[in-house]
Amino acid sequence: MKRILLSILIVFFLLVGCGEGGQDIGKSENSNNETSTNKTSTIVKNPDLVELPDNWAKLKYWQTLESPGEKRGEAVLRIQQCHHCRILDLGGLNLTDLPEILGDFDNLKNVYLIILKNNKLSELPGFIQKLKILFFLDISNNEIRGMKNFPSCFNNIVIDIRGNPVADSIKNKINSDANNSRNLEYLEHFILEEATADKINALIARRYLVRTLQFLDISSAKENKPFENWITHITTKDALNFSDFLLRLSDTADARTRVGLEHLKQRLRCVLRELKEHEDLSPLCFDFVKEALGECGNRVSHGLNCIEQAFLNARAERGEISPNELVNIIVQQFRLNKLEAVISEKLKHLPSSTQVETYLAVQINLRDLWDLLIQEQDMLYPRLSGMTTPELDAIRQLLENVGRGAELLNFFAHHAAWQNYLKRTYSEEFECYETRCKALRDAWSNRPENMTEQQYIEEVNRIPVQIDEGLRELYINLTKQARIDLGISLLEENLQRNAL
Repeated sequence: MKRILLSILIVFFLLVGCGEGGQDIGKSENSNNETSTNKTSTIVKNPDLVELPDNWAKLKYWQTLESPGEKRGEAVLRIQQCHHCRILDLGGLNLTDLPEILGDFDNLKNVYLIILKNNKLSELPGFIQKLKILFFLDISNNEIRGMKNFPSCFNNIVIDIRGNPVADSIKNKINSDANNSRNLEYLEHFILEEATADKINALIARRYLVRTLQFLDISSAKENKPFENWITHITTKDALNFSDFLLRLSDTADARTRVGLEHLKQRLRCVLRELKEHEDLSPLCFDFVKEALGECGNRVSHGLNCIEQAFLNARAERGEISPNELVNIIVQQFRLNKLEAVISEKLKHLPSSTQVETYLAVQINLRDLWDLLIQEQDMLYPRLSGMTTPELDAIRQLLENVGRGAELLNFFAHHAAWQNYLKRTYSEEFECYETRCKALRDAWSNRPENMTEQQYIEEVNRIPVQIDEGLRELYINLTKQARIDLGISLLEENLQRNAL
């Protein structure tokens, strides 16, 4: 009985939304029954409450019950206006048990995601059996050994059981009977971030992104239609959080020109198609596209550069790009990096919208190696006000000559994709350098007797700086060596030309 009471108390202080002083429970019920526009966010602060109020189970308009993290005494971080609770997050709270009565609460009937990871649960909570539409359960990193509460209805959900002392036979049963992707159609994006195990990654990411890409599989007849027509066949229900992705896409277009919007739309469509063709539907791919959009603001080109850079880094890390092609792309990116300053100076007498359009047009002219990602961009050129082809060619020629040899070399040394290539090609040199770094750290693991504490701290703080400087020098030296080993003429010509 004491254990049940303690469990109820724990759940109460984690979940229940009462009045600010814990005195308005009845009022919460009444207000929720009267209107569906309850916007009150309530926090439990009264430590004297000893029972879980019955009327809490009747609250109808909570969408998300989210654990308050380190503030465990504040039961509800957010109570939003909407329908029933759909997401229940009780992760990282050191819970050892949860009462079965939770399964009887009306506002938990529509929960489709439960996160119980990083707790101390020894068995699957019994209330889960009563949740009929649940299709994602994260119970990773607990102390679960058996599955006595494993219900038959679990054959349509995904369960994350990593980090539990569960027997292999039970894991195999879960993977065969439970982890089925049939019902994973509309997952919140953050679920993808949580599911990192290979099995669950494949189930969730493939189902989510394949369905998303089906909505974006546009026929050639629709290629050049306005952006609004492009998204009309994606409904709110079908897209769910992907609608946020589309809003981000719209926000990244420069407000002064439609060209940026059309360019970004076409580029992203090609990116998504490439993901589909290569069946590379991992959450990471979705993440980097979304992050690229989020970072570029009204700078369309920055978002496109982020997307291409992510692709390039991934290809280089997997060894799927030749060294010569990688060098050509990096040199090209170096020129693009200089493009904004050149455009600003060359076209400063023109309207800012024309500068943006010219900026994009010249980028397209320079991206010879990225044709698959920049198809059908002819529509840009009629929009350029007073810019002739010779003028565009002059800008391109100016960019080809911009920069110094040392500057280009430094650009290579800091390029993530090039660093991956160097680490893979010259692995022995990097292992030797890591050994020297370890010896340096070990040498300063204890303070010398003839040194004050302050002096010792200053010396220790210099170690990371020394290591970073040494690593940068190693990248530069190996870049010079790679140029010789590969016989890369383009890099050599640029270094010689820019050194003049």
